[in-house]
Amino acid sequence: MNSARAWRAAWAFAGSRQLSVFVLVMGITYALILAVFRIGFGVDERWLSVLADLLPYKLFYALFLVNLTVLGIGWVPALFRLCRLPDLAQRVDHPGRFEGAAQVPGAGVRIEALERHLMRRGYRCSAPAGDGMPQEYLLCASKGRSSSLGNLLFHGGFLLLLAGAVTNALYRFEGTAVIAEGGAFSGARKEYRTIAGAPDAALPQVDFDVERVSAEFWMGRLLFTHLQAQLLHRGGRDVATVSAPAQVGNATVTIAGYGYAPTFQFKGKDGVIADMATVKLNIISPGNEDYFYVPGYPHKIFVSFYPDHAEVDGRVASKSMNPVNPAYFVRILRGRIPVYAGLLKPGEWAAFDGLAISFPSFTRSGEFRIARNPGHPMIWMAFAVMGLGLAWRLFFHRKEVALWRDAAGCTWVCGRADYFPKLHAAWLASLADRFQGVAT
Repeated sequence: MNSARAWRAAWAFAGSRQLSVFVLVMGITYALILAVFRIGFGVDERWLSVLADLLPYKLFYALFLVNLTVLGIGWVPALFRLCRLPDLAQRVDHPGRFEGAAQVPGAGVRIEALERHLMRRGYRCSAPAGDGMPQEYLLCASKGRSSSLGNLLFHGGFLLLLAGAVTNALYRFEGTAVIAEGGAFSGARKEYRTIAGAPDAALPQVDFDVERVSAEFWMGRLLFTHLQAQLLHRGGRDVATVSAPAQVGNATVTIAGYGYAPTFQFKGKDGVIADMATVKLNIISPGNEDYFYVPGYPHKIFVSFYPDHAEVDGRVASKSMNPVNPAYFVRILRGRIPVYAGLLKPGEWAAFDGLAISFPSFTRSGEFRIARNPGHPMIWMAFAVMGLGLAWRLFFHRKEVALWRDAAGCTWVCGRADYFPKLHAAWLASLADRFQGVAT
């Protein structure tokens, strides 16, 4: 007995408004925490993904699903009962109880004309004879009997929304890749610089070429006023920006960073160019240093890039971020032994250990974020279903009109509406004035 009572209490709480309010407050708090970490502290989105995978947030999703499911089970029969609700005359014994009832001036009302008018507006009309209506009713009309199902659609949209969020949490993929102008990206795992998202997420089907990367800097500083990349893929050409992703295959591509990819030429001891390639380095900020190796040689080559280099107080600096006077500061180590350090302009050679290296040119590169969110279609569908349910409930809600005669012989127009009752009452008063006349 106590066990059954406990189950009933748990079921009642699972579908209660208290739990609904708690879940909503949890959701708002969750969004605020993520926003504070992302905007206030500048935390990388990959760490936010780790935060979102913690047990409290998974518990929030579970509570949300349980609450919606139990509420839905309790609401569905009630909604269908509302759809089968009888007409006004069959459930209200005295129509004078309605506020806003309008008395028809004169001797009566043109019932047939009023009935035709209401039917043209989508009302289903019934007359006293044979309809089980009290004799004091002259006409009864209603529309929007099934509008309560809009509530079902609206709350069903929440279930779709939750399903989409859970699908993203389980199968979302996000990776970054550095690609230079003219470079191609085929979506292989080795091409990604970093990979985040769900552990079981599959690689997206994405394949594109980077035709052009362009950036504009505010007052020549490392602050972007414009950053975009032109992509060529099987579906055509698209432009990817920081805030507007390009749809490529089953993934979205945004540009998240900008940099320079220098091209080097390497001479062996015989003075012949032995290697030439473009290397992707993290050297966007002047003075920021990155390194690479020439295959087959032990030297570790550190490179810094100065787009508009100048010497200030004996130190190398960059007057702006615009590559109008580029130069490279190069350090080369053999093991831990420095063998070269100096400033190189494009085309100049650095000699060390009988070898030589030069950086004749560079290309612009971008850091691209490739993301696949398999739950997004369900989320967009959820918003569409919720909008449809809300529109159905608000703009096609149930409205009722009744025409009745009191004991004194006066004719009245009354009715009710689920929403906007004052507007409905004003419309009823206009009907009383418009269709006054000899009763027919």
